Order: sequence, then C-alpha cells, then structure tokens
Amino acid sequence: GSVTEPNNSLQSRMKSQAQRKARASEKKRITDAELLTVKESRKLRNNLEATQQENETLRKQIAMLSQATFSATPSTPKKLQPVAKLMLILFTAPSPSNSIIDVDSLFQSPPSNTQELADSDSDDFDYAAALNSDITSPMLKKIARDHSMPGIDDEYN
Repeated sequence: GSVTEPNNSLQSRMKSQAQRKARASEKKRITDAELLTVKESRKLRNNLEATQQENETLRKQIAMLSQATFSATPSTPKKLQPVAKLMLILFTAPSPSNSIIDVDSLFQSPPSNTQELADSDSDDFDYAAALNSDITSPMLKKIARDHSMPGIDDEYN
C-alpha cells in the first residue's frame, strides 16, 4: 500500500477548509467595514460642503438685504429707523447653523386682518386688534391672556 499523509485525512481537510472560510469571511467583513467607512466619510464631507455653501449663500443674501432694506437712509421714515437697526442686529447676529432664516417669508404681504391695525383713525395703539392679529405670536397672545394689564384690559374688555 501507500503511506497516508497525516494532513490528508477527512478530519484535517475539513478543519483546513473551515479555517480558510473563517479567514476569508473575516477579511471580507473588514474590507466591507472599511468601504462603508469611506462611503460614509465621503457622504458626510459632501453634506458639510453643501451646508457650508448654503450658509455662505445665506450670508450673502443677508448682507445684500441689510444694505438694501435695512440701511437707515434719509428715505427710511424716522419711525422705522430703530426697527431697521433692530432687524439688522437680528439678521446679522451669529446663529446656530440649524436655525435658517426664511428670507422670502419676510417679504410676503402680511395677513389680511393686519390692515385693521393700520386703518384705525386714532393715534393710540389698538391693543385688542394687535392681540387678535394673525402676525401676533401665539406666545405673546398667551402672555397677554395669562397676565392682565391693568388700565389696558379695562379699556378693551
């Protein structure tokens, strides 16, 4: 007969095959993980670049708006100059990147019932109309509801 190789038994062949499969599987897992990491980092970098470009565009729009709209020139009525300065402060103050100002909404016409505020014949401020206006924030309405204003509430309620 022939001399049998010790590594040629069924048991040793099965063992070698299992080890090869395990090594190949581990190598594939590492390669896949590295590939995923590369893809993720590319995606994150692209998102960051897009966000930076968007921020830069917004900064330019704000700069243009602050020059065009909020510069308190002689054409700006005296009453509006403090408002123009406040708007300039609000829109040029550094803000977290997640709070994006909807610039377009600033230039849409106000809700219809805000005209009631402008139409009153009296120079007095109409608190009742102001509190019922669409442009009054829900927070301000809640404050007005929860905290009475003596002298003012008496007049309008």
